[in-house]
Amino acid sequence: RQRQMCIRDRRTEKASEAEEQIWFEHQQQQHGESQHCFAWTLDSRVDTGRLVNALTLVQQQTGAANLNYDYDDARGLVRRPASVSPGVTIQAIRHERQASEALLRLKETPFDLASTTPLHFYLFIGEEICILGMVVHDILFISLGLPEIVQTVSAFYNCLLYTSDAADE
Repeated sequence: RQRQMCIRDRRTEKASEAEEQIWFEHQQQQHGESQHCFAWTLDSRVDTGRLVNALTLVQQQTGAANLNYDYDDARGLVRRPASVSPGVTIQAIRHERQASEALLRLKETPFDLASTTPLHFYLFIGEEICILGMVVHDILFISLGLPEIVQTVSAFYNCLLYTSDAADE
């Protein structure tokens, strides 16, 4: 048991002052004020299976996006690699408005940063509609901005595209 504690302690590190300030503010909020939602309408050329794989990889392999935050009485706020990433939620919709309403509800539900990561992806799919949604906590924006998140998604998607094309040849 003591050995397990040592291993766990090596995986945790003290959060920055900025992360700690955002975390404390988040604890006082009731409606996700530290969270932001974004949405993009995708065209029919997007391979949704490849996109889900790319989004999953972004969550798992982007260090700052794959963290949990816990308060430790002795050390203050600590961050540790998430044991489980939230995955990509896929939801069927009939109208774009349904995606917007769902994202706003999700944004208003405060993340439990001790058990979930600060980045969540959603894919809303309809008969002729495909919308990529994202809810991001302010704590992630300290180290990773929206342009970097979008570029990372694009890079993973394109990497999977080229890997898939090479495998087909």
